[in-house]
Amino acid sequence: MRKIMVISLLLVLFISGCSRTNEQKYLKDFDYFIKTIEENYPFLEMSERLSNLQWEKVKKAARDKVESCTSMNDFENIIDGVLEKLHNGHTQRIQDTQSLMYTMKLYEQSFAKQPRDYRYQMIKKLKTKAVYEHYGFDEKQFCDYVLPNAATDENVTVNAKALLLDGQVMYIRIPKMLSLETSKKDEEMLASFLKANQSAKALILDIRGNGGGNSLYWSEMLLPKIVDKAITVTSYVFLKDGEYANMIKGECITDMKLPNIRFPKSEFAQFSHGIVGDMKVVPAKDSIHFKKPIYLLIDENVYSSSEMLANFLKQSKAATIVGGVSGGDGIGSDPVLFALPNSGIVIRMAICLGVDEDGNINDEIKTQPDVHVKSTTVNEVSTKEDVCIQTTLQLIAAHGK
Repeated sequence: MRKIMVISLLLVLFISGCSRTNEQKYLKDFDYFIKTIEENYPFLEMSERLSNLQWEKVKKAARDKVESCTSMNDFENIIDGVLEKLHNGHTQRIQDTQSLMYTMKLYEQSFAKQPRDYRYQMIKKLKTKAVYEHYGFDEKQFCDYVLPNAATDENVTVNAKALLLDGQVMYIRIPKMLSLETSKKDEEMLASFLKANQSAKALILDIRGNGGGNSLYWSEMLLPKIVDKAITVTSYVFLKDGEYANMIKGECITDMKLPNIRFPKSEFAQFSHGIVGDMKVVPAKDSIHFKKPIYLLIDENVYSSSEMLANFLKQSKAATIVGGVSGGDGIGSDPVLFALPNSGIVIRMAICLGVDEDGNINDEIKTQPDVHVKSTTVNEVSTKEDVCIQTTLQLIAAHGK
């Protein structure tokens, strides 16, 4: 009987010890998570100003929960709760193995010849025992992992939609920004459509609902087939002095001064270095050199690389923007991935504060339409019932008078 009691007591002590060890690991991971956010994430101060984010209260409440956390699932939920308060589409926990392996392999292969690129470097940092155990794969499985070939004939379908409205206005709808490899059928269709209708009186580009993808779709494939001359837009990226922000290199702005900073100087002071960049679109050999009016339809779902297109056309005044305010966060670079050292949880995080030529934070101001339309809902059945399209056609008709 005494032997059973001793064994039971030992089991209780063992379980209690394991629980305390896990709690300590969760606390260490949480503190690392918060430190990484504070030292690298670019929108913390902006969110406190615009969204009434009470960061100190958020992290204290979350840490209190971690102190009594007993399972990985509970810890993940606490991490998710903090990230949700940031309201950023580029910042979240990587939840599944397939997504992580795909992203890691994509970056590793894409930047293998640029080993100093931050995306290649951060993948090296993710190859830890903790990450492998948390997501259920190992070094060999990762080495053997082959990226799905999205560019095979059976996988490549026409994404864009093109038609002539009222017999004289070209209309192109783009639901997604595909990679150059998977947009070949789009390219063939659009080249043929543009050439056949280059005498049209106007062009409407519709990217409502387009949440992003690959910016090369519009910068190297779409716009070069349309524009009459080279267009250049300058933008700025600012980074904090954190471990991951410092991995991004570029043509640094050493004096950290801009002609016009249209956000609080106290926020600007949080950034240690900046990068200036030019986005340039040049007419392709098969460009139709379109000189007539161009209109871009946007809504709140236009985000990331699609937002980059909206901002590019807005800043260059190459198109009239019609619809609603966009989703923003289109100036910058790819988000970073970082792992919590004990649990192996991987976090995806926005890293750049993108600022446009006018000195505005893109994720704050977003892209404001030149012509606001109350209803930006896409009508897939009838363009005649689509308020945005009909408003644009009225603008075109008025322009022609």
